[in-house]
Amino acid sequence: GPQGPAGPAGPAGDAGPTPVVEVGTVEAGDAVKVEATPTETGVILDFTLASGADGQPGEQGPTGPTGPEGLRGPGMLIPFASSDSVVIRSSGSLPDRVYLVGFGSHTAYISLTRETTADGVNLTFSLGNYENYAFDIPIDCTLTTIVATLTNRLAFTANANSVLYPCVYAAKSSANDNYFTLLPESCTRSDTPYESGRSTPSNTPKSGRKTMNIPLLAGERIAIVATAINDGTYTGNEPITMWAAGSLLVQ
Repeated sequence: GPQGPAGPAGPAGDAGPTPVVEVGTVEAGDAVKVEATPTETGVILDFTLASGADGQPGEQGPTGPTGPEGLRGPGMLIPFASSDSVVIRSSGSLPDRVYLVGFGSHTAYISLTRETTADGVNLTFSLGNYENYAFDIPIDCTLTTIVATLTNRLAFTANANSVLYPCVYAAKSSANDNYFTLLPESCTRSDTPYESGRSTPSNTPKSGRKTMNIPLLAGERIAIVATAINDGTYTGNEPITMWAAGSLLVQ
């Protein structure tokens, strides 16, 4: 027979579970693509995204804070050497005359002036006609080391009461000033003295090295001098014909 009329609508069923959508992989590719993978509770979506064109450079950011001061560099060596032997002379624990030593040259002797102060005795001299034996300091720095080798050209015998050390000093003056003061802390004497009362053969080298911490300011002037000091009781003059050579380390 004919189909009967539709029955009445049944009651609404219970709500089903909410599907869970998860993002799987996101990768760069040539074209946009989305792949869906069904799961028991929903779906996993894997995306392939096409790379876009490079954007415009951003504005420059502000300057960052100043970093810590770097380590001091290795410094600069200043060599010196006499062109021939010089006659240095000892007259006690403080020298009374010196010889300026340059870069392969030296001067005649220069007498020192002793100035007594509350801090001790200053040994000073004027360059006179030897201005080319001083050099200017270009920047603030520190004199840290002096090494020297002093070699007697002629054999000689030190007095029996002498303890005789050949040595070099750095001397300093202010800018635009030809009057120099020996820096006592720079005195670099030979490691061992000449033997008292015994003959020293010619060409016997005597080396010394000294570390120091002497600040030097930009514009100050430095000169290098050779001389000798005597730690013994003999107070007479003892000349030594000698070559002088070495270097200063400035940092």
